[in-house]
Amino acid sequence: MVGHLAEEDKRDFAGRIQMMLHEAEPRLLLNDQGQVARQRNDCDRDIRDLLDEFAGVRNASAGEVERLSPADLDRTGVHPKIGLIRVRELLHEWLYHDLNHVQQIERNAQRFLWNELGRMQAFYPSHGANPGRSASSNLPSASRVPGYVA
Repeated sequence: MVGHLAEEDKRDFAGRIQMMLHEAEPRLLLNDQGQVARQRNDCDRDIRDLLDEFAGVRNASAGEVERLSPADLDRTGVHPKIGLIRVRELLHEWLYHDLNHVQQIERNAQRFLWNELGRMQAFYPSHGANPGRSASSNLPSASRVPGYVA
């Protein structure tokens, strides 16, 4: 997921914003995320290297965002699936995208830890146990958690 975030910054967020700033209503490109993932081969990379890459990419992206003017926020591009979008919308989607992945990481971690809590599961009634069912049976199966990676 860390490599995906770095690549999304470069291609789909900061990359698209740069296109929108330098061209009049550019036609934005779609990326084949499966192909990008295969090319990056992140599963075979050290997580520290991925985190370093992401930190560098995100710092550069944050600098670009800080330099945007109010007029820049209204620049537009044409997304191949949804049509005309503004830089300001893309910025909001960027944050939403990141938060979605933060939630996926949290759910993956909770799912991983849940069965090891033993009796401590009782401290988490929001995962609630119905009579006759274990509390963990009320959690989505790992295979149904969006973005779950084993």
